[in-house]
Amino acid sequence: MRYLLGFVLLMLPSLMFAAAPEDPAEQMFTVQFVVLEAGPNQEKLSDEKTRQLQTEHLEGLEAMMRQGPALIVGPLEGSDTWRGIAVLDVDSKDKAVALFANDPWVKSGHLVVESLPWNVAKKVLQPLKGEFTDVEPCLLGI
Repeated sequence: MRYLLGFVLLMLPSLMFAAAPEDPAEQMFTVQFVVLEAGPNQEKLSDEKTRQLQTEHLEGLEAMMRQGPALIVGPLEGSDTWRGIAVLDVDSKDKAVALFANDPWVKSGHLVVESLPWNVAKKVLQPLKGEFTDVEPCLLGI
Protein backbone atom coordinates (compact mmCIF):
# COMPACT_ATOMS: atom_id res chain seq x y z
CA MET A 1 0.00 0.00 0.00
CA ARG A 2 2.88 2.37 0.82
CA TYR A 3 4.34 1.76 -2.64
CA LEU A 4 1.03 2.50 -4.31
CA LEU A 5 0.65 5.71 -2.30
CA GLY A 6 4.24 6.68 -3.17
CA PHE A 7 3.59 6.03 -6.85
CA VAL A 8 0.44 8.17 -6.80
CA LEU A 9 2.31 10.99 -5.03
CA LEU A 10 5.08 10.84 -7.63
CA MET A 11 2.61 10.93 -10.51
CA LEU A 12 0.42 13.68 -9.07
CA PRO A 13 2.56 16.59 -10.32
CA SER A 14 2.56 15.09 -13.82
CA LEU A 15 -1.21 14.89 -13.80
CA MET A 16 -1.58 18.40 -12.40
CA PHE A 17 0.59 19.99 -15.09
CA ALA A 18 -0.52 17.89 -18.03
CA ALA A 19 -1.50 20.11 -20.93
CA ALA A 20 -5.19 20.48 -21.50
CA PRO A 21 -6.33 19.64 -25.02
CA GLU A 22 -5.60 22.62 -27.23
CA ASP A 23 -8.58 24.48 -28.64
CA PRO A 24 -8.40 24.13 -32.46
CA ALA A 25 -8.84 27.90 -32.79
CA GLU A 26 -5.68 28.38 -30.71
CA GLN A 27 -3.55 26.08 -32.86
CA MET A 28 -0.76 27.54 -34.93
CA PHE A 29 -0.24 26.95 -38.62
CA THR A 30 2.36 28.08 -41.14
CA VAL A 31 1.55 30.53 -43.89
CA GLN A 32 3.70 32.57 -46.25
CA PHE A 33 4.18 36.22 -45.33
CA VAL A 34 4.69 37.97 -48.66
CA VAL A 35 6.20 41.41 -49.03
CA LEU A 36 5.80 43.25 -52.31
CA GLU A 37 8.88 45.43 -52.58
CA ALA A 38 9.87 48.17 -54.99
CA GLY A 39 11.42 46.49 -58.02
CA PRO A 40 14.24 47.52 -60.29
CA ASN A 41 11.90 49.19 -62.81
CA GLN A 42 10.89 52.56 -61.41
CA GLU A 43 9.84 54.02 -64.77
CA LYS A 44 7.07 56.59 -64.37
CA LEU A 45 4.00 55.45 -66.30
CA SER A 46 1.17 57.49 -67.74
CA ASP A 47 -1.89 57.90 -65.53
CA GLU A 48 -3.89 55.70 -67.91
CA LYS A 49 -1.31 52.88 -67.84
CA THR A 50 -1.02 53.16 -64.05
CA ARG A 51 -4.81 52.87 -63.67
CA GLN A 52 -4.86 49.85 -65.99
CA LEU A 53 -2.09 48.01 -64.12
CA GLN A 54 -3.60 48.89 -60.73
CA THR A 55 -7.04 47.64 -61.80
CA GLU A 56 -5.55 44.33 -62.98
CA HIS A 57 -3.47 44.10 -59.79
CA LEU A 58 -6.51 44.61 -57.54
CA GLU A 59 -8.60 42.12 -59.55
CA GLY A 60 -5.88 39.50 -59.05
CA LEU A 61 -5.67 40.19 -55.32
CA GLU A 62 -9.43 40.02 -54.94
CA ALA A 63 -9.50 36.67 -56.78
CA MET A 64 -6.83 35.32 -54.41
CA MET A 65 -8.89 36.51 -51.43
CA ARG A 66 -12.19 35.09 -52.67
CA GLN A 67 -10.89 31.80 -54.06
CA GLY A 68 -7.94 31.36 -51.73
CA PRO A 69 -5.18 31.15 -50.83
CA ALA A 70 -4.86 34.80 -49.76
CA LEU A 71 -5.85 35.48 -46.15
CA ILE A 72 -4.64 39.09 -45.98
CA VAL A 73 -3.65 41.55 -48.70
CA GLY A 74 -3.06 45.26 -48.61
CA PRO A 75 -0.81 48.20 -49.35
CA LEU A 76 1.70 49.62 -46.91
CA GLU A 77 2.35 53.27 -46.18
CA GLY A 78 5.44 54.90 -44.80
CA SER A 79 8.05 52.66 -46.40
CA ASP A 80 10.37 53.52 -49.26
CA THR A 81 10.76 49.90 -50.34
CA TRP A 82 7.83 47.85 -49.01
CA ARG A 83 4.72 48.54 -51.08
CA GLY A 84 2.31 45.87 -49.81
CA ILE A 85 1.88 42.58 -48.00
CA ALA A 86 -0.06 39.38 -48.45
CA VAL A 87 -0.49 36.39 -46.19
CA LEU A 88 -0.99 33.23 -48.22
CA ASP A 89 -2.11 29.81 -47.05
CA VAL A 90 0.45 27.89 -49.12
CA ASP A 91 3.25 25.65 -47.93
CA SER A 92 6.28 27.08 -49.71
CA LYS A 93 7.98 30.25 -50.81
CA ASP A 94 8.00 29.00 -54.41
CA LYS A 95 4.21 28.62 -54.43
CA ALA A 96 3.77 32.09 -52.94
CA VAL A 97 6.06 33.69 -55.50
CA ALA A 98 4.36 31.76 -58.34
CA LEU A 99 0.96 33.19 -57.34
CA PHE A 100 2.28 36.66 -58.12
CA ALA A 101 3.98 35.70 -61.40
CA ASN A 102 1.14 37.18 -63.47
CA ASP A 103 0.63 40.28 -61.34
CA PRO A 104 1.05 43.22 -63.73
CA TRP A 105 3.27 45.20 -61.35
CA VAL A 106 5.52 42.18 -60.79
CA LYS A 107 5.64 41.36 -64.51
CA SER A 108 6.62 44.96 -65.31
CA GLY A 109 9.42 44.88 -62.74
CA HIS A 110 7.88 47.66 -60.64
CA LEU A 111 7.44 45.17 -57.77
CA VAL A 112 9.36 42.10 -56.63
CA VAL A 113 8.05 39.37 -54.33
CA GLU A 114 9.74 38.23 -51.11
CA SER A 115 8.19 35.46 -49.04
CA LEU A 116 8.90 34.13 -45.56
CA PRO A 117 7.21 31.35 -43.57
CA TRP A 118 5.16 32.72 -40.67
CA ASN A 119 3.48 30.81 -37.84
CA VAL A 120 0.19 32.29 -36.72
CA ALA A 121 -2.83 31.21 -34.66
CA LYS A 122 -5.69 29.89 -36.80
CA LYS A 123 -8.22 32.14 -35.10
CA VAL A 124 -6.37 35.29 -36.15
CA LEU A 125 -7.01 34.90 -39.87
CA GLN A 126 -10.60 34.82 -41.06
CA PRO A 127 -12.09 34.51 -44.56
CA LEU A 128 -13.06 37.67 -46.43
CA LYS A 129 -16.47 39.00 -45.46
CA GLY A 130 -18.17 41.76 -47.37
CA GLU A 131 -16.73 43.73 -50.22
CA PHE A 132 -13.06 43.49 -51.11
CA THR A 133 -12.83 47.26 -50.96
CA ASP A 134 -14.27 47.47 -47.41
CA VAL A 135 -10.93 48.15 -45.81
CA GLU A 136 -9.69 49.97 -42.79
CA PRO A 137 -6.14 50.86 -41.83
CA CYS A 138 -4.43 48.77 -39.19
CA LEU A 139 -0.98 48.77 -37.63
CA LEU A 140 1.46 45.94 -38.20
CA GLY A 141 4.49 45.71 -35.97
CA ILE A 142 7.50 43.88 -37.33
